Amino acid sequence: MILRLFFTDFRRSLAICISAVILSFILGFVTITSIDLSSYLADLFRPLKWGADILILPKGETPELAWKDILNGKPQALIPETLLETLKNQIAGEQVKFNLTSPSLQVFGFVPYLNDSGQASLATIGEAKQFFSATNDKSVLDSYEKNDWNSVYDKFANLESYQTAEWGSKVILGILVKGSDAALKSLKTLIDRRTVAQAYYVNFENDANQDSKFLKLKSILNKLTFFILALVAIGLFLSLQTLKNNRKNIFQNFDELRFPKLMKYQFYLTQIMFLILIPTLFGFLLATNMLSIIKTSL
Repeated sequence: MILRLFFTDFRRSLAICISAVILSFILGFVTITSIDLSSYLADLFRPLKWGADILILPKGETPELAWKDILNGKPQALIPETLLETLKNQIAGEQVKFNLTSPSLQVFGFVPYLNDSGQASLATIGEAKQFFSATNDKSVLDSYEKNDWNSVYDKFANLESYQTAEWGSKVILGILVKGSDAALKSLKTLIDRRTVAQAYYVNFENDANQDSKFLKLKSILNKLTFFILALVAIGLFLSLQTLKNNRKNIFQNFDELRFPKLMKYQFYLTQIMFLILIPTLFGFLLATNMLSIIKTSL
């Protein structure tokens, strides 16, 4: 009976009820979109921390693209594993030649793959504790399962993504490097000019200019969200006030027919559910699904 009365009143106040539904939908949609965009902006302007000074990647591959490859557990570009071995031999040779107590550089190779559970993992070459110990800055690779490259080689060696005409499947995605400024500068010049790879400096503090851009964009987003939600709130308030006046007439009929008071509360809650809660929920869900599709396509 309550539902029948609600839909009868809905038809009588069609324009007001539809306005309330649309405004509630906008409320849910804008709220979720604003929260997600704020999170996206924070990620966009937050530099990736690799726990190293230099990241060596295939030419054309950037640290951001490499990060996506790691998330997916599948590399889109590769470099030969022999490049890492050549660097290790060169570093060891320089240590002996110049009688150094410790190597001038530390290197660590890795390639992402999917483990038996289908989770993204890393096949690694080198001492992980030199790059991922508790004393180091947190790295984006910290949470990933790391296994010795040789021990898991058979899991990915025959996959098409790891096959190359030049180097077979003896490949890796990248090399992390730590060391002195002079050694790093020399290494970057060598890698960029004479190899199939490219070296990126990845050890830097947050750029003040980037922080300023982020704060400005976030401020604009917050103001725009507040403006839209304020208009929605005013519109909802006016719609509900109009429905409140209509509700008085309905409740007078309830009193005349001596309906129990509980029916008034049931009618009121039915209006709230169908005009506000359900449209708001649909706004939440649509915004969430749309943003998920957009992120997947990026």
